[in-house]
Formats: sequence, C-alpha cells, structure tokens
Amino acid sequence: MTPAKVLQKTALTPEIILLKLEPESSFNYQAGDYLTLGFEPGDEEAVKDFHRFKPFSIANAPKDNTPIELHIRLNQNTDADQVWIDKIKALQLGDKVWINGPFRQFRLEKNLEHPIILVAGGTGFAPMKSLLEQLLEQNFTQPIDLYWGAKTESELYLKDWISNLAAQTPNLSYHPILSEQKHPDYRQGWVHQAVLQDLTDLSDKIVYVCGPWPMQQAAKADFLQANLKETHFN
Repeated sequence: MTPAKVLQKTALTPEIILLKLEPESSFNYQAGDYLTLGFEPGDEEAVKDFHRFKPFSIANAPKDNTPIELHIRLNQNTDADQVWIDKIKALQLGDKVWINGPFRQFRLEKNLEHPIILVAGGTGFAPMKSLLEQLLEQNFTQPIDLYWGAKTESELYLKDWISNLAAQTPNLSYHPILSEQKHPDYRQGWVHQAVLQDLTDLSDKIVYVCGPWPMQQAAKADFLQANLKETHFN
C-alpha cells in the first residue's frame, strides 16, 4: 500500500477524468500494469473490496520522476460506487490517495519482431497508451496500428494527442471508430471489426485488446478465425 499525492486532475470529458499521482515511495511498474486506488489505507481484506479500492490501468510508460497517469470514468452501478465517485470528484491538488500494486495486465514481449495491433474500447485506451509509449521508447520499428473505438467523438478523449503522435511517427497508424455517432471524419461500427476490414490475415501479428469484456471476447473469437495465433492475443 503506497500513499500518493494528486498532482493533476483534469476533466477530459464530462464523464472521464485524467488523474496524475506522485507516489510517496517507490512504485516500480511496467507498461501494461494496473493498480487499485482508494482514499484511505486498508488491510489486505480492504484492498480486495472493489467498493473501496478500484482497479485502473496505468496510462503511461514508466520513466524517472514521471507521475502515474490514470483515466477514470465516472459511472456507477451501486450506491457504494456513487460514494466512491463523489470522492474522486472532490479531490483537490495535493490531496493524498492510496494505491496498491502494481499488478500485471499486459506485457510486451522481449525482442518483438512482429507488427503490433493495439485495440482499445473507451478508457481501454489507457493501457494501450502505456504500451505504445514503451514501444516508441524502445525504438520499435515494426508497424503499429492503434484502433480506438468509442460511442461518440467526444469519448475519444485524447484524439489530438494520438493524432499528432501518429503524424510524427512513420510506423504508427491511428484508426478511430465510432459505434453510435455518425460523423463524416470517422468510420462507424465495432472497433474489432474495423481491424478485420483492414487486415484479413492476422497470422504474423501480435494483438493487445482492452475494453468492455464482451468486446474482448468477440475480438478474440474473430481474430482467431483470422489466423491470429492464440499466444499472440493479449
């Protein structure tokens, strides 16, 4: 359990907050890891209570003296969740929170030699951003395709950042997909199906997927049908 100070709190959309945290002691994580976040220290049992400590993917690759970045969606399923969200909304710069972990979610293989596809749904963009930053830090030269699906354009909450990065990075392609809103500048449909429209054979690819569980399940089934090796699905 590690205390951390709030360094930045920014509303990316009415429902999504970017939070940057500075741990008060060492918190050694890798790109693709996640943590759990709470508002007071707790014992081992408290940490397992998802009404008190909620899991969030770390949205940036580790670098010296760089704060931890989280993308937090403000939605609720229960009254207890609403209490937790109200605490997030009330956070001020300098406030202390508590983080637990890090926990393994995704890992980049060593000596990668295959093109990579990153598939994100909503705030599932967070760990994809972390992996992407690490790949670029390592001067990865194979093609990288990032597919980001959202209901509406506003939910592509860092679209300018990723668009500018793709414009400056020759081996990175960015593909935004909207599932509900019709927009002249965006493709419409399901994000994993957009991958298959562009790439019918995935036999030489490595794929990372993060988003709503039904999307992940559908993506895996369809990608395996497109010759993706099961060991290359993450």
